[in-house]
Amino acid sequence: MNDADAMTPSAGFYSIEQIQTHVVLCFIHIPSFVAFFLPDVDVAAFRRQRQALIDHRGPLSRFFTEGDMKRVNGFKVLKKQVEWMAGKAAVKILAHSLGLGTESDSRIVAEPGGAPYLADHPAVSVSISHSGDYAAAAIGSAGHRVALDIERIEQGRMQNIVRVAFSDREIANLEGRSDEDHYLAWTAKEAFLKYIRRGFAEGLKKVEILNGTIIHHGRVVSDICTHSRIFDSNYALTLMHGKSGESFP
Repeated sequence: MNDADAMTPSAGFYSIEQIQTHVVLCFIHIPSFVAFFLPDVDVAAFRRQRQALIDHRGPLSRFFTEGDMKRVNGFKVLKKQVEWMAGKAAVKILAHSLGLGTESDSRIVAEPGGAPYLADHPAVSVSISHSGDYAAAAIGSAGHRVALDIERIEQGRMQNIVRVAFSDREIANLEGRSDEDHYLAWTAKEAFLKYIRRGFAEGLKKVEILNGTIIHHGRVVSDICTHSRIFDSNYALTLMHGKSGESFP
């Protein structure tokens, strides 16, 4: 997806990108999602609003059941409601496009550690991330693991993250480099932690990203493909996926 695609999603709010024959991405532009499905909500102010009671019989029934809406309506702020729905909708759009179920019937459940997967296709790997104006989901074909992280680039914020999350070698490697480079390293670190199903329990400095190379507990990780880039000028993205797997039909 190039910058133009990011700003003008297909179908009004989303776009799909195939990375390889076994990995696909869906991006949802969250303000467009709000305008499309919640026309009574002020798009410019939804992040500051309290919870909205969303009717399961409305336009969002395209994706969500009455049970889903009960969960959504349990969140206390609209921002959290919208981010949850946008991420899940991205998975459902991909599942439908790949012949893995309809948008409304594709059930997304979570492993004990929190990683999402399709209830009817547990061998199909799923990853979700959101930041700022975007939610994104990745799906890998059966036997092919995926992990995704996106972050909005905020000037000055990375200085605080570096101190607690990056090793001395990473800090030295990134010295003098741009915020974009720092964010790409940060999204790679987060994507790898998702990939190994450990999250922050693993310890951030036990994973090092040095010029695109992943080092885990001091050993180079060589069996994961990494796709990192800046999109929409102000967002960093890293997708990690295994090297083997069946392609989609």
